[in-house]
Amino acid sequence: MTELLRQVPENPVPAGTKAGLMKAADGLHIRYALFPNAAPSGTIVLLPGRNESIEKYFETVGDLAKRGFACAMLDWRGQGGSGRLLSDPRKGHIERFDDYVSDLNQFFTDIILPDCRPPFHLMAHSMGALVALLAARDLVNRVRRMVLLAPRWTFPRRCQCRR
Repeated sequence: MTELLRQVPENPVPAGTKAGLMKAADGLHIRYALFPNAAPSGTIVLLPGRNESIEKYFETVGDLAKRGFACAMLDWRGQGGSGRLLSDPRKGHIERFDDYVSDLNQFFTDIILPDCRPPFHLMAHSMGALVALLAARDLVNRVRRMVLLAPRWTFPRRCQCRR
């Protein structure tokens, strides 16, 4: 089902890629891709940032494949090839940020665990890294390592207590 992915000569779809649509709990379709490896050392789940899509990561998938990893990836709801909540496809609106966490948990349950080889590692960028942090409690028994690149996260300011 690689026809779900955009074919660009300068950015070819990695060999063996399988793409599909996962039906989220609310009925929205979430596009995903699996990038198998003949003898994987495990699977890296790639979580893109805001306004990124699967196609942006083809080069990264190739680099990880050379290191012996299979990869799995999804487009967040409202982005890439996933369903939209608004009639304007250029707008990536969501109702609740927790919907991203639910989609990630369902992606693990429905797609990654049955179809991908462990151990599982997670590599996330920007908004994807924030979703990974929010989902960390659910992922603790599934994911061995997480690499979070530029998470959209701020630490609370130190309390200005009187002394």
